[in-house]
Amino acid sequence: MFKTDLLDKQDRIVVMILEALYLADGAVSKQKLSQELAVSLSSLNRYIAQLNQLLAPQINAGAVILNIQSNQLELKLVGQVTFDELYCDQAIRNAINYQILMLIYQKGKVTLPEFVFELALSEASLYRHLQQLNSLLAEFKLTIKQGQLSGTELQIRYFYYQLFTLIPITATKQNVLHDQYIRGLEEHFAYQFNAVAAQRIKLWITISRQRQLTITQFDRRLPAAVTDLSRNNVLFDQMSANYRQLFGQTDATAVNFETKALFAMLVGMSVFNSQAALVWEFADIYLHNDTELSQLLTVFNRLLCQSLAIQPEQWGFSFSKALFDTLAQPYLFTGELSKFTPKRADYYRQFYFPVEIQRNVGQIIERLKQSTCVKLRQIVLKNEAYFRRCLLLVVDEFEGQQTHELKLGLEPDFTDSTVHLLINKLHQYLAGQALIEITPYQPGHDYDLVLTNRQLTETEKSQPIYRFADLASLRDFKNIRKIVIKMSLIEKGLVVLNN
Repeated sequence: MFKTDLLDKQDRIVVMILEALYLADGAVSKQKLSQELAVSLSSLNRYIAQLNQLLAPQINAGAVILNIQSNQLELKLVGQVTFDELYCDQAIRNAINYQILMLIYQKGKVTLPEFVFELALSEASLYRHLQQLNSLLAEFKLTIKQGQLSGTELQIRYFYYQLFTLIPITATKQNVLHDQYIRGLEEHFAYQFNAVAAQRIKLWITISRQRQLTITQFDRRLPAAVTDLSRNNVLFDQMSANYRQLFGQTDATAVNFETKALFAMLVGMSVFNSQAALVWEFADIYLHNDTELSQLLTVFNRLLCQSLAIQPEQWGFSFSKALFDTLAQPYLFTGELSKFTPKRADYYRQFYFPVEIQRNVGQIIERLKQSTCVKLRQIVLKNEAYFRRCLLLVVDEFEGQQTHELKLGLEPDFTDSTVHLLINKLHQYLAGQALIEITPYQPGHDYDLVLTNRQLTETEKSQPIYRFADLASLRDFKNIRKIVIKMSLIEKGLVVLNN
């Protein structure tokens, strides 16, 4: 499902015209557009006139220029504005299908008179939109019945999570409990979330709390996979205890569902990076428990190594973690709400990825679709576009890592100018040793080595660290160079620095 599927046909065509103009490097032929959109030239001109009217505020503000000629048209961006900001997200928020979903989210259950009044629709028009939505929601194994979403509660929350990730709720309230829960997880796991990961967790909790407030009874059935991953898992036990303590859940059935649902989100939504000690610990647990996901991942890893003609030891832990993230989402949840239409996905694929990598990924996909592992084969067949997109990123990063580029994060208690001084000096001193990227440290990002002059908290000690004194001496620079030389010879992600 694409987020533009929520639009009515007329708005969808207008957005498709805007998309073609946004991606084009120059003018676009009207004849070509009419063929791509399967509309007549006269209809196309009407849609273009509508687009011109919709973009009037941006045009008047000087942000964009829309040149319309007899046989072609061109969109010029004067300022920095994204495709979604131009019109797409606004169109979706105004769409009846989206408003129906929002009413159900806000109220839990909506009566027919409420739908008709809130949306200013006739009953016939409402039923038409409900029919459209149900055909889209079928991918998520959901349906709208009697004014509410029907399906497992985990799938309902997952759908809204996907929706609000792509089209953020315009008005969100700050919740102190959410921040406290994030801090509690960080303390328990000795891990520091970056801003994006923290926002994902807060969004899931926000949706969960809203559902608890608006629905008295819901389907708490969970996939066997969630129970499989949470059994005999001390990390899940810590997360569950923290949740009960903070949110005051006492009902055993409710606690079991809420904590396992949140656990599924943490596992399936790529919240943790590969360098965290927590991730290694979780990997040890689910491998020791011989979970189905660990078995699938073993097959997945082996197939990737065979396809790329590499030895297993060349496929480091960080790449295995990337495959885990790729596999976990469709393994635990059903359906995907994609931001990119096929046209945009193809554009970015051609723009970013060399032909050789695209060919390699295509071959990997075909191998996965023919795998003797039935479960893995079925997951890939149902989510082929998703796997293609994820594997392009993974394989591209792996090929890039063959140049042995190392990422160093600088985390001192200095001013920006002093940090830049250190970065420049490090580049000079380490020149010729390896391909190195040195940047200011950002919590939650992957680094091969963190350089700091301060005492880090346990939460921050999730990656290899070298501590220096003051501004760093020549001795420190020599030590760092020795470490870099060693790292350039050893597979990324397998080195643990104790000194």
